[in-house]
Amino acid sequence: MKPLALPLLLSLGVVAACETPQQQQIAFQSQQERVCHERVSATLPADRRLERDSAGRFVEITVINAQLRDIDVSERFNQCMASVAPADALSDMGTVTFTREEQAIWDSLTDAARRDALIYIRGGGTLREFVAL
Repeated sequence: MKPLALPLLLSLGVVAACETPQQQQIAFQSQQERVCHERVSATLPADRRLERDSAGRFVEITVINAQLRDIDVSERFNQCMASVAPADALSDMGTVTFTREEQAIWDSLTDAARRDALIYIRGGGTLREFVAL
């Protein structure tokens, strides 16, 4: 029985190594991100998936023969984030004043990131904390 067990375990290990890795768990910063991730992922072809990159942006990744072939910032995700933002999210917010350093950070953000930053600041955070996320 032992001579059969070793080859069986080895073959199971080979099969497990050949399987494609499961998509990593994404830590969403808001329910809005979760909703947009689900919406955009549902529209992607089978060879593409939506993931967060090391910079915190959502990117569309093309996978061919279990190899990454193309990584693009997901414009669909950014458009979704802008379209599902709560209508009153920024309406009752007062004026935001930035230091010179914070203004440089603000100027480097995309429109979608600026909207998210304002929502984060409205919730009691700071621009530096938002960028550090």
